[in-house]
Amino acid sequence: MVIAKVEEFLEKLSPLTTLKDIKILCNQELDYLRKELSIETKFSQLGYPVGVIGDARRLKQQVSIYRKAIRTLETNSKNSFFKIIDGAQVRQHKALRYFNLAEYEKRDVNTRDRARVRQDKSNRKSFDAVAVIDKSIELLELDSYICKVAGLYLLTGRRHEEILVTGQFNTPTSDADSIIGEWLEFDIDSALFSGQVKRKGKTDNPYNIPLLAPLDLVQDTTRWLRINKPHKPGQRPKGSKELGLSVRKVFQDSGLLPIPSGKDEYLNPHNLRSAYSAICWQLYRYSAISQNCTEDIFVKAIMGHTEETTQSAQSYLDYELNNNEVQKLIDRYYE
Repeated sequence: MVIAKVEEFLEKLSPLTTLKDIKILCNQELDYLRKELSIETKFSQLGYPVGVIGDARRLKQQVSIYRKAIRTLETNSKNSFFKIIDGAQVRQHKALRYFNLAEYEKRDVNTRDRARVRQDKSNRKSFDAVAVIDKSIELLELDSYICKVAGLYLLTGRRHEEILVTGQFNTPTSDADSIIGEWLEFDIDSALFSGQVKRKGKTDNPYNIPLLAPLDLVQDTTRWLRINKPHKPGQRPKGSKELGLSVRKVFQDSGLLPIPSGKDEYLNPHNLRSAYSAICWQLYRYSAISQNCTEDIFVKAIMGHTEETTQSAQSYLDYELNNNEVQKLIDRYYE
């Protein structure tokens, strides 16, 4: 995997103000990433770009890292432009205009994502949800902050940075307008979550989420992490590599959680979010107050996705509990 040279890039970008200079620097860095990732452009007979050789999804991952870093730079009238977001005029760094995938690379990403979703849905694996939940709760009791983060991944469905840096889990509020509002209020532990890191430019509006552990346990663990592994605002979350290794050791090597069909050769933290989604979906489906709702719409709600479609939610449909595991789960929570 290519290592993004974000700090070096930001150092070069910071003094630049003209569109020409910023565009040149962005294009140079994108070319570096493409070379490192072995991504080449395919051209038509007329010499126009029509596609890529390689997997543009890998480039998208790296571009996301850079774009997030660019947003941390201080903006002013010389290095930024105004953009309307949620009815407000905000400044965005000029580099965000240029540090992005080409249109043909975006098409490759979308094509591969759709193909992956079809493959994943055709053979979704089950797992012992109760055992996975119990193991995750055990992880919260350990002294290792990495273990605590892994446990919260499964029990809350939140990301690494949200767990360690930005996320807040407060007492839930009543939300009759939400399709899952009544379920969260009466049938399952829940929290009012704020601090979501991927908002696609939207305002950070808190929303209620299901929890697979008591709220006070989640709050106590989060408080422990803030004290014992403090981060400054905007700082990257620590322990990404160690977290991946821990997830593989605790959940994969033990056989607790299978590797999703069509995915990598090992489990990663994202898979724990998928497992959380699969568990919550079944608890919602078999609750006494569930509404007419599809799985992707449900996942969109619990993950706080703000786009009109359910495309992002589709990437979490990795698992599907079989009848035996569903019954054990229902007995655990509803009997």
